[in-house]
Amino acid sequence: MKTYSLDIKGWPMVIVIAVCLIVMTWVYFEVDAGRTWHSFLSVIVLSVLLLYLASALLFMPYSISVEGDKLFRSSPVWTWVVRLSDIKSVAAVDSNSDFGRCKLGSYGMLGFWGKWHSEKFGDYTAFYGRPDQCFFVRLKNGKGYMLGCKENEALMQAIKDAIAEQ
Repeated sequence: MKTYSLDIKGWPMVIVIAVCLIVMTWVYFEVDAGRTWHSFLSVIVLSVLLLYLASALLFMPYSISVEGDKLFRSSPVWTWVVRLSDIKSVAAVDSNSDFGRCKLGSYGMLGFWGKWHSEKFGDYTAFYGRPDQCFFVRLKNGKGYMLGCKENEALMQAIKDAIAEQ
């Protein structure tokens, strides 16, 4: 199995989350002992920020690999699996393409991930680090995935070779 990594580093996000937790605790327990509206508001704002950062850390693209008859998309916590026999086409994407709009997910913070829509690709799931490293995978059931990694040409070829072997 060859793993293809993305140009994203998650460790700065862990530091930001830790700082948010420390500041939130300090504001709530030390500043006004949680009795005034602005300390309560600060805790709410920091909690929302913390939830957003934690979701980014959970869903951010980490690596993509091809093993046997499966394509694995990994985040720091979860791995999604796509059977190679379900893939209809694999095509390179020009970095000047219109990637559309993000319906739910991230528009660049720790990569591009989530549910997206564009006129060219329709509805698709994004999972890439940089727009200049993308390729598009269309499944036989119509679902689309915008994937990307440092060695996108090698990964596209590995997918095509694995599909050809089946």
